Amino acid sequence: DLNNITKPLALHANAIDIKITSNPVIGNLLEKRIYDDVKAEEVITELYTRGYDIYTLINALSGGLLGRLKNRRIVPTRWAITAVDSILGNYYRRRLIDKPVIDTVYAFKGEYLGNKFLVIYAPGPLELEWIEVWHPRILWSNNLNTPSAYMVYEDIYSRQTEIDGGYLAARLPALEYLYRIGRQASVLIYREILPEYYAPVGNWHIRETVKHLLKNKPTTYQTLHEALENELRYFKVKKETWINRSRLAKEKDKQQRLERWF
Repeated sequence: DLNNITKPLALHANAIDIKITSNPVIGNLLEKRIYDDVKAEEVITELYTRGYDIYTLINALSGGLLGRLKNRRIVPTRWAITAVDSILGNYYRRRLIDKPVIDTVYAFKGEYLGNKFLVIYAPGPLELEWIEVWHPRILWSNNLNTPSAYMVYEDIYSRQTEIDGGYLAARLPALEYLYRIGRQASVLIYREILPEYYAPVGNWHIRETVKHLLKNKPTTYQTLHEALENELRYFKVKKETWINRSRLAKEKDKQQRLERWF
């Protein structure tokens, strides 16, 4: 079973017999919170910031083990994944609003499973932009002859143009990085899906690839324009494909032109 949200499921069959051989180990704090009448959002942020694996929290939410006791429900896995990414991203975002703004442009890039990623942090208020470009004649773009671009923008008030699971998966590690360095910034996250990505493996690879590449040393620039001129060469599609869809690139370029008059 393959789709673009959840991890792949192998071949399966009906079980003839099931035997319980041991009790699952979930940790004392999670076990305690399962019996507590507490909102799921509070439990998820508490457990994650205390070292619990995000996939454990997704499974717990999906299994109906978290939240106010009277409101608990079994949640489809894809909804649970999006919900946990959203809850944790919002948690870090709230803690970044009053942080000082970075004064240098940082750029990170990396590739995994036929997906190229570029993350750029630019001086400015905390707003985010996600652009993904699909090459033609691959999964979900069989009928296209040219690359297809898709954009999500989140403004300084946390308003998003779209609710997209891939964006939320990338947003979490991008915000965690800012939290670690104690700064806020305008964030551009670009993803190029290459023909090598012939089968979907779920959003986990977006989350983990962005998280991994942000552990590397960034390339620094003085302006966003300079960063885009250099870093967009990393992709196979033309630079204009990204710039034409980018709201932040256009806004920052306009601001820089205005500043020359003062």
